[in-house]
Amino acid sequence: MKGINIMSNLYGHRARIYLINSFSITAANFMKNLVFHGGPRIKPGIVVINNIESLVEHMSEFNNCFSNIGVTLEKCGTIVLVFVVLQLRVTFWKLSFFV
Repeated sequence: MKGINIMSNLYGHRARIYLINSFSITAANFMKNLVFHGGPRIKPGIVVINNIESLVEHMSEFNNCFSNIGVTLEKCGTIVLVFVVLQLRVTFWKLSFFV
């Protein structure tokens, strides 16, 4: 990844580690946005994830592309995050429906 290499050249190895850690932290939110919006909020509708199999497939592809720089998605954690957000949305929908 050119961006990581540029930052590493400018600011040293610490910058590389910082960027990789930052990407790892935001990876689960990125996948959550794919599930609920079909892509990043700035460009929704790029991807369709409508079942657990397609979610796992997209996570595997993500890991295949980014694991070479040390950024990976934990499947279990990502699925739990998606489930929790889905439960919250259902709860809020029910509350707004009955108010």
